[in-house]
Amino acid sequence: CSVTCGVGRATRQVVCSNYHQPVDQSFCDPDERPSAEQECNTAPCPSAYNRQHIYEQPYGYPQDPGHHPGHSSWNVPSADNQWRTGPWGACSSTCAGGFQRRVVVCQDADGRSNSYCDERVKPAESKSCDSGPCPLWNYGVWRECTQTCGGGRKTRLVVCQRPSGQRLNDYNCDILDKPPDMEQCNLQSCPGSTSWHRRPWKPCSVSCGRGTKQREIACVFQNQTQIEDTHCSHLPRPRTQKACRAQGCPAWKANTWRECSVTCGSGVQERDVYCRLKGSGQVREDLCNPLLRLASVQVCHTAECTHYSWAVAEWEQYLLLQLQLQV
Repeated sequence: CSVTCGVGRATRQVVCSNYHQPVDQSFCDPDERPSAEQECNTAPCPSAYNRQHIYEQPYGYPQDPGHHPGHSSWNVPSADNQWRTGPWGACSSTCAGGFQRRVVVCQDADGRSNSYCDERVKPAESKSCDSGPCPLWNYGVWRECTQTCGGGRKTRLVVCQRPSGQRLNDYNCDILDKPPDMEQCNLQSCPGSTSWHRRPWKPCSVSCGRGTKQREIACVFQNQTQIEDTHCSHLPRPRTQKACRAQGCPAWKANTWRECSVTCGSGVQERDVYCRLKGSGQVREDLCNPLLRLASVQVCHTAECTHYSWAVAEWEQYLLLQLQLQV
C-alpha cells in the first residue's frame, strides 16, 4: 500500500501473456484488461491531538518515560514497534521461475502503522518462486501421404508436454510456436490428369500495320482447377505470342512536281503532298507520321541562261567612217 496508515493506493503489474510468456499488449482485448490499481486501507492514523503532543516534545527520549507507555510514539526503534507481514501472493509465473510479493508494514503495540521499526531487520517483500520448467511442444514422425500423386496430405502427432513426459492441454504451450501437424505432399500431377488451358488471344498490339498478339495459358487438372505450371512440364507448351496484321496504315502521297519557277538557271518547284489511306483516299494529315512527310518544295535547274552584251568601237574611228561615207 502507498501509505502506512489511513487510505492509500495499491498497484500491481498487468501484462499481456500467451501461456505464461509476455507478448505485445495489442494481442489482448483492452476491454478485458484487469485493474492495475485499487484502494487499500491500513490502520487508522494517530489523531491530530496525539501528533501535536508528540511534535511538542524535545527530540530524543521523554523526560518521564513512565508517562509515555511504549516508545512507539518516538522516532527510535523499540520492542513495541515490530514488522508485520501479510501472506505471500501467487507466483507471477506457473513455470520457468517468477516472483512473489507480500505486504510488510511497521506497527506499534496497538497495531497502528508507523515508521519507527529497525530497517536492518525488515523482512523481505518479494522472493523468487519456481514451479519447474515450462511445457514444450513435442512431435512425432510424419505418416504416409494420403495420395501417391496429384496432391495429398500427411499428418503427425503434435502434443504439449512437460520435460517429464506428462501430456498437457494445448493451451499450456505457446500456440504461436506450435509446429504444423499437417502438410501437403506428392504434389506432382498424375499421368493424364493435367492439361494446358489456352485463354483467348488478346487484340493486336497495333491499330494498323504489323504487330503481335498475346494470350495466357494455365496448367489445370481435369476439373479445370489451376495448378503450378511445373505439373504440365511433360506436355508441349503452347505458344503465347504470334504475329498479327491490322488494316493498312495511312501513308504520305505526292502529286507530280510543277514547272520550275524560272526558265533558265536555278529556281524552285513545288508539288502537293497529302495523307492517303488505301481504299479511303485522302484523310487527315495527323493520321500520318509527320517525320515521314515527303518534301513539297525542291530546287530546280534549267538550261544555262544566254548572256548578250554590247560591243562598242572608239569614237574617233566612227567619225572618220561617217566622213568617208559622205564623200
